[in-house]
Amino acid sequence: MCWGEYYNNVEQTDLYLKAVASLRQAALYTSKPKDTDFLLGKAFYKAGKLSEAGTVLNKYIISCPENEEEFQEILSQITLELNKTTNSPMLSRDSSQLTLIIKIRMI
Repeated sequence: MCWGEYYNNVEQTDLYLKAVASLRQAALYTSKPKDTDFLLGKAFYKAGKLSEAGTVLNKYIISCPENEEEFQEILSQITLELNKTTNSPMLSRDSSQLTLIIKIRMI
């Protein structure tokens, strides 16, 4: 692994961890921190970690079910961005499975 690849991985991990921390903090309140949308978009776009995001999104939605629609919108925006940059069918399936998991747990 060259230095550029290492730096990129560290940057991706840092963004993802900030997004997770932001969502966990938001779950304690009735509204989410204003940077959550930005962090989610950047982290999941760069790291492609839609399945890992499911746990965090699910925890947030269970804590604040009134925000489900907003997070579905964020998730769809992330999916659109990923589909623009790659032709991997795995990403599309992954995000639809994540949506299904979230809906099932809400019942």
